[in-house]
Amino acid sequence: MTRGALALVADRSFGALFWGKLLSSAGLWMQGVTAAVVVYQGTGSATAVSLVSIAQAAPQLVLGPWTGSLADRGDRARQILAGRVLCGLGSALLAVFFAVAEPGPRGLVAVVFSCSFLVGTGFVVGGPAMQSVIPDLVRPDELRTAMTLNTTPMTTARIVGPALGALVLGWAGPAAAFAISAVPHVVFVVLLVWVARLPARADVGEGAPTSMRAGLRYLRAHPRLLVMLGGTALVGVGTEPSLTLAPALSVAVHGDVTLAGALTLAFGVGALAALLGSPLLARRASVLRSAWIGLALLIGGLGASTVVAAPGWAFGCFGVAGAGFSWGMAGFSSVLQAESDPAFRGRVMAWWLIAFLGCRPLSSAATGVLTDLTSVRVTFPVTGAALALAAVLLAAALRSPAVSRADAG
Repeated sequence: MTRGALALVADRSFGALFWGKLLSSAGLWMQGVTAAVVVYQGTGSATAVSLVSIAQAAPQLVLGPWTGSLADRGDRARQILAGRVLCGLGSALLAVFFAVAEPGPRGLVAVVFSCSFLVGTGFVVGGPAMQSVIPDLVRPDELRTAMTLNTTPMTTARIVGPALGALVLGWAGPAAAFAISAVPHVVFVVLLVWVARLPARADVGEGAPTSMRAGLRYLRAHPRLLVMLGGTALVGVGTEPSLTLAPALSVAVHGDVTLAGALTLAFGVGALAALLGSPLLARRASVLRSAWIGLALLIGGLGASTVVAAPGWAFGCFGVAGAGFSWGMAGFSSVLQAESDPAFRGRVMAWWLIAFLGCRPLSSAATGVLTDLTSVRVTFPVTGAALALAAVLLAAALRSPAVSRADAG
């Protein structure tokens, strides 16, 4: 009998993974927003804020293929555990630093950059294993529901994390905010050790190739999966300005950075609303069509966010973009999970993480520099136009005869 969403989140294994990811994702967003605000307050530079985002995303490019290969041949439970420990350690070190030091702008950026890099390393160490294990915890007919639920930690965390981060930062300062952001990772470790029962190894069969090179050959032979990774990359790039440019946009529409957390919150509210509406969308559109609808909403909301110089308009556009994120992420991820060979799923999901997070350093740097050279009112529409063009090219590639022939083969 096919289980629904409530039964899945109450399941011992899938539920422990779900609730652990929900809590730790909130901690990651709390840490990310707190870092963005304190760096912007300390430097006044959107480029400096982008450096922090780069630090957290850069490990995906270096370690992603290796950790994906490890997820296909190693102990996935231990891999997830190691990742949570590193993430918690990065936030805890920031808490200690701000508790004992009053850094200048350069010292502030250097320390936040280093600790954010550690958090990003923890994310990529455990990420492929955390994503690739999902199909092993549910039945095939439950996968779409499971992948939709898989976006819940990211979307709900965008509501809880920024709001809690802004609240604690304003009330008790950065040391307390970073300390609290480390706690959910500790809780996740407890769930992994004492509650969850995750399969240690992927069912790849005897003699299956587990190298990074074999994973690349597999992707080249399946161009449809490459298109799904491209869609994921566009979702990741479109998500980045909602975090790194939120302080600058807050200054533009309100006069100071106090609305930065609220803007990121609006993105999360839109994402959660779309998540709740996913069953209705599932009755009217295929998984892939819902992904393209989501990408269009993300690009439209992002591009229009500075058309009117008013907080209410910015909140509304961020909400639309958040809804697009939820549908786009769930759609592209579901296709990747469903169509990937289990023997290669860890490596495919490692490239999924690289697509989602690894492209964001370049996006963050480009949008930060463009904002400093022009203004945030220029950056958002320019970014939206660039993403729209990329989406059109990606959709054309999906319909090309080359992809169709490879798919049929």
